[in-house]
Amino acid sequence: MKKNFPIIAFFVAAAVAVLLATSTRASTTWTGASSANWSDPGNWTNGVPVTMPASNVDVIMLGPGNTTNTANTFQYFLSSLQFPSGAPSFLIHIKNVTISGPVTNDSGLTQTLFVDPGHLQGAILVFGHDAVVGAIHIINEGGQTLGGGGPNEGGTTVFTTGTIGVPASAGQATIDNNAAAVSPLGSDHAGVGSTEFRSGAKGGTATINNNGGAVTGAGGGHTTFFNTSTAENATINNFAATATDAVAGRTFFNDSTKGGSATINNYGTGVTGSFPNGFTNFTGSSNAESAVINNYGGTGAGTLGGNTQFDSNATAANATITNNGGTAAGAFGGATFFLSSATAGNATI
Repeated sequence: MKKNFPIIAFFVAAAVAVLLATSTRASTTWTGASSANWSDPGNWTNGVPVTMPASNVDVIMLGPGNTTNTANTFQYFLSSLQFPSGAPSFLIHIKNVTISGPVTNDSGLTQTLFVDPGHLQGAILVFGHDAVVGAIHIINEGGQTLGGGGPNEGGTTVFTTGTIGVPASAGQATIDNNAAAVSPLGSDHAGVGSTEFRSGAKGGTATINNNGGAVTGAGGGHTTFFNTSTAENATINNFAATATDAVAGRTFFNDSTKGGSATINNYGTGVTGSFPNGFTNFTGSSNAESAVINNYGGTGAGTLGGNTQFDSNATAANATITNNGGTAAGAFGGATFFLSSATAGNATI
C-alpha cells in the first residue's frame, strides 16, 4: 500500500509557515446563496476565506443555502470553523484545508467534514497550533478507483503542533477512516482513509473508527501516532475485514508515542486471508501507559482474533489487556505478542 507521509509532512510544514506569516484576523459567513463551491464569492458575506499568503480567517457556517458544499480551491487556511446555533446540518467536502484554532459546533446537529480521495495525493485536512475539535464528524474516505499509473489515495486528517508549541487535539470528534473501495489490480492499490497524530498532538476524547476492507484485497483504514503524540482518552476501534484477503483496521504507535488512558478495541474476523483481524502495534520506544486494550476472538471457523503487538523497545507499561476467546467453533482467540526487546512492564494481561 502506498505511503505518502513525506508529502503530508511537507503540507503540514507549509501550512504552519503560512499561518504564522500574518496576524491579520477576518471573519466571513457562509450563506450558500450562489453555488456549492467555497471559491464562489457569492456564497460569503465577506469574501472567500483564502488569500496568498493566507489570512487567518474565522469561517462561520450558517447557510441556509447549499448545505453540501466543497472547499474546492488549493489551499484554505482558517483560524476557526464555527457552526453556530441555528445552523443547519452541513456536509463539507475537503480538498486541502488547514485549521489553526477551534472547530465548534453549537448547532445541536451533526456537522460532517468529508476528506475526499484523489489521484496520487488524496485530500488533506490539517489541524495545527492549538486547534481543538468539538462534536464534529470527520470522514477520511478510501480510494474509489484504480488507474492512471498510481493509486487513488485516500483522504487524510493530520493533528500536529505548530511552531508556537501548542498541540492540536481531536477533542470530541468522531473520525471514520474508511477502507479502500476497490480490489487491487497487480501492483496498483487504492489508498485508504487515515488519521495521523504528530509532534505532541492529542487524541482527546475522540472516537476513531478504522474500518476493515469489504472487497477482496482492499486495505483497511488506519491511525498512526508519531513523535511524542498521545492517544489521551480516545476510543479507537480497529474493525475486522469482511471480505476474503482484505485488510482490517489498524493502529500504529511509533517513536515515543503514548497510549494514555485510551480504550483500544481490536476485533476478530469471520473471513480468512492476510491481516483480516483488527491490529494494534506499539514499536520504537512507545508506551501503552494506562490504555485498556481488548483483543476480541475470531467469529468463524479457522479465523483470527484481534491482535496487539509490542516490538523494538516498546512497553505495555500499566495497560490492561484482555485476550478474548473465539465466538465460533475453531475460531482463534485474541492475542498479545512481545517481540525483540519489548516488555510487558506492569501491565495486567
